[in-house]
Amino acid sequence: MAQVINKFTGLRREGMVFLDALSMQNDPIFFNANKDEYTKHIKQPLVELNSALEPCVKRIDMDLDTRAKRTICRIRKDARYAKENPYRTNMWMSFKPADRSNTDYFTYFFYYDTTYYEIGIGFYGAHKAMMDEFRGRIDANPRLFLKVVNSIDFDKYTLEGEDYKRPLKEFDFSSPIAEWYNKKGFYIYQKKEIDETLFTDKLVDDVQQAFFDLVPIYDFVLGKEVRFERLTI
Repeated sequence: MAQVINKFTGLRREGMVFLDALSMQNDPIFFNANKDEYTKHIKQPLVELNSALEPCVKRIDMDLDTRAKRTICRIRKDARYAKENPYRTNMWMSFKPADRSNTDYFTYFFYYDTTYYEIGIGFYGAHKAMMDEFRGRIDANPRLFLKVVNSIDFDKYTLEGEDYKRPLKEFDFSSPIAEWYNKKGFYIYQKKEIDETLFTDKLVDDVQQAFFDLVPIYDFVLGKEVRFERLTI
């Protein structure tokens, strides 16, 4: 029987309470005793949010996988790295093709914990091959890249990423190209403190707007024809 997915009405305040409690007792005894709370107040709302975002994501790129089991992170951490605190106290969704992982793609994401949430796009970890291709595209068409950069409203979005200690290429550092070119990887995001929007269906509109705002950089990084017109569902 197919799972019934309700209309997204917001994340749950009870989910925040659960994550707070989990941070204080991060062990299987507590989690298993409260698993229904996790399912009802964290997993199910994220499944509903994923469903609400599917038309937007597919409008951006039909190759992006929108299955909830692929987009929503598992609350149980990788056992190799989480012996003392096996469960996450933050959650996220990420969108990439079915044959790619978060560590080898330029990925749209939505993240939240009990203090703030983020919406954006970026690389997770080192992506030398993809960054080399990205730099090659800048070299081939710097004017197009500057147009892409100028399409991003940096009053709303922040660029972050680790820089090489020794620049790969010398630039006039008043040029915005330099800030991007010498990064090992980067992500662009908007960060907000927990607010009422998170617990209403307006969150869908905010995530969609951010995803659509960042389409030009998504296209450029992946070598697609750059779309500057505003996408709609």
